Amino acid sequence: MRLDDVDLGNRRLVLAGHARSLDDLTREMILARLDYRRQRWPNTANPHLIVSKHTAMDTRPVSGV
Repeated sequence: MRLDDVDLGNRRLVLAGHARSLDDLTREMILARLDYRRQRWPNTANPHLIVSKHTAMDTRPVSGV
């Protein structure tokens, strides 16, 4: 999932072209993950929601799936 798939303002995810509403729990988990990402890798240019120590310095996803 890429950062631009997440629309927190409108509380939705867009996956494979389909918009899905975000429930409160999912929204809070995404916000927590974004906060962790900013703290751990503040200068990463990786466009994916989840990054690792191996992908934070490039633009590839954590998994190839």
